[in-house]
Amino acid sequence: MPIHPCRSPPSATQLGELALPAEHFDSVVSVDSAYHFAPRTSFLRHAHRLLRPGGRLALTDIVRGPGRMSWFGEFMLARAFQIPSANWIDPATYEAQLRKLGFADVRVEIIDDAVFPGLVDFLERQSEAWHGVTGALPWAPFLATAAGLRSVVAARSMNFVLVSAVKPA
Repeated sequence: MPIHPCRSPPSATQLGELALPAEHFDSVVSVDSAYHFAPRTSFLRHAHRLLRPGGRLALTDIVRGPGRMSWFGEFMLARAFQIPSANWIDPATYEAQLRKLGFADVRVEIIDDAVFPGLVDFLERQSEAWHGVTGALPWAPFLATAAGLRSVVAARSMNFVLVSAVKPA
């Protein structure tokens, strides 16, 4: 299946259909997208297959934080960020999944403070810019997302993580 640069990337399950030989890449990188893959473990399994021995996996991702929300809050969070329920796991489970798939030197580092405050500020600036330009409601989703994200960060119910792992040589 050819990948066209202007189309959506293949789903995690479609990656197995790519006509690429095993051990084809030195690295696999996913920035702010792996939490969308249904399921993420399928993507990780294919990444492991495509990596050469000694190859590296690097991702940024969203996972469940130590704080808890109501079932409705978690449902709304998963819908807002389009996170399949199978991907709503904590960092320790994420690390265990990577090890079970055969990765070594696994690190799942929480980097909330380096990401969320800047994202909230960006969303609020975007809402102000849209409101200033249109005066209409296109800005409301930016403001709602910023408010929701502030709540999630305060409750510590979601973490933004930097994930790295190596396919053993």
